[in-house]
Amino acid sequence: MKKLLILFFVSQISFGGSWRISLDPTHLPDFTNLQEANDNPGVVNGDTLYIAGNPADYPAATITKKLVIIGTGYFFNDNGLYNGTTNVPATLESVTFEDGSEGSVITSCIIQHLKLNEKEILIKRNKISWIELTEYTASLIITQNYLDNISRDPGIFTLKNIVITNNYLWNLEIGETNNTLVSNNTIGRGANGNYFVFHNNILFSPSAHYYVFIDCDVRNNIVCVSDPAFDPALGNLLDVNMDEVFISLTEGSQDARYHLRAGSPAIGAGINGVDCGMFGGDNSYQLSGLPAIPIIYEMIVPTIGTIDEGLNITIKARTNN
Repeated sequence: MKKLLILFFVSQISFGGSWRISLDPTHLPDFTNLQEANDNPGVVNGDTLYIAGNPADYPAATITKKLVIIGTGYFFNDNGLYNGTTNVPATLESVTFEDGSEGSVITSCIIQHLKLNEKEILIKRNKISWIELTEYTASLIITQNYLDNISRDPGIFTLKNIVITNNYLWNLEIGETNNTLVSNNTIGRGANGNYFVFHNNILFSPSAHYYVFIDCDVRNNIVCVSDPAFDPALGNLLDVNMDEVFISLTEGSQDARYHLRAGSPAIGAGINGVDCGMFGGDNSYQLSGLPAIPIIYEMIVPTIGTIDEGLNITIKARTNN
C-alpha cells in the first residue's frame, strides 16, 4: 500500500477593510454584486465582503484578489436557527477563483458552480452544487460543506495537497492526486481517484454506489454494501445497515439527519477512536453553515434614556465556531 504524506496549508482569516454586498438598496450596500466589489480599486487584498441574503440569486463572479467572502448560511428554518438577518441565504450563480486570488476564503454561501483556477483557497461551510477542480488547483481545503459533486476537468494533470474533511458529499471524482486527504465525510453515491488517503468516511447509498480506489490508503470507513475496494482487515466495516448508523435518512433537516444515533457502529470506529462521518473528529460539520462570527439574535432598545444613566441597550449574541 502506498504511503502518503499529507501536507496542510494554514489559512488565516485576516480581516482588513470590510464591505457589504446586497441586491436590496434598502440595505445601503457598498456594492450590489460580488463582481462589482472585486473590480473596485478600493477593495484590496485581505478585505472582507459580507453578502446579504436575498430571494434572488447574485450573478456570476470571477475573483482576482485575496478576499474573505462571507454569506449567511442555509437550511435555517429546517434547523430552527437564526442567521442574524432575515433567514434568507446568499445564493451565487457561480464563482471562479482566478490568478491573484491565492489565500482567499469563501464561507456560508450557496453556490451553484465553484471553479478553482488558483491555489490555497479555503472553502468552508457552504452549500455547493458543483466544485470543479482544474490543473491550477492546489493546496486546497474543503471543509464543513454540504456538497453535491466534486469533480475535475478532463485534462491530464495531478491534483496536489487537497484536504476534504467533514463534509456531506454526494459524489467525489478527483482522479490522480498527490498528498491528498479525504476524511470524516458522509458520502452518498460514490468516490473514486488515485493515490490519496481515505479514512473515517461513511458511505450510505446502496442504490447507485461507485467506488474505485487506485493505490489509495483506505481505512476505517463505514460502508453500506460489500465492495472489494474496502478491505475489512484495514478497519473498514461493510454491509452496515444505515438505519442503525444515523438518526434518520428520511426525516429531519437535510444535514442534521446525519448525526449518529446512540449505539451507532460509526461511533469510535475511526482511526484513533474518533467517530466516522461528517460530525466526527475535531473539525465537526456545523449545521446550516452559519459563519464563524458573532450573531446578534436579540436587541432590546428602550425609547427613553436619561442624562445620568444614558440609554441602556441589551444585546444577546452567540458565536458559531
